[in-house]
Amino acid sequence: MPGPVQVVSLSSTEVDGGEVIVAGRVSDRVQRLVLDHGNGRTTTARVERGVFGLISGGSVTKNAELVSIGEGGGGIGRRRLLRSFDRVDRCYADPSGEVVYGEAGSQCLPAEPWTR
Repeated sequence: MPGPVQVVSLSSTEVDGGEVIVAGRVSDRVQRLVLDHGNGRTTTARVERGVFGLISGGSVTKNAELVSIGEGGGGIGRRRLLRSFDRVDRCYADPSGEVVYGEAGSQCLPAEPWTR
C-alpha cells in the first residue's frame, strides 16, 4: 500500500474543492483519519477493518489534506486530498526494495502492508 492511507474513490462537487465523498484503505498503524478541509474545519472518517469512508461536513479547499493518526494520538502523516490520480508523487517499495507503487525514484518510501 502506498503509505498509511490510500484513496480508492473520491468524488467532489467542484474540480478543486466543494463537498467530497472519499473511501479507501488504511494500514494497521492508522487508528484515526481526519479530513482537514483547508479552511479551519475538519471531518473525521469512519475507519473499520482497514478501510475508511467519509462525507465532508461542508466544502473543502484545494489544499485539503487527509491526516492519519496513530495509537496514542501521534501523527503519522498528511497527504493532499485533491491531487491528480494519474500522477503519483512518490514511489513505495517493499522490504526487498521492489517498487510496488509509483515509478522507481531515488528514494522510495516503505510500502505498508494492508492486512485486514
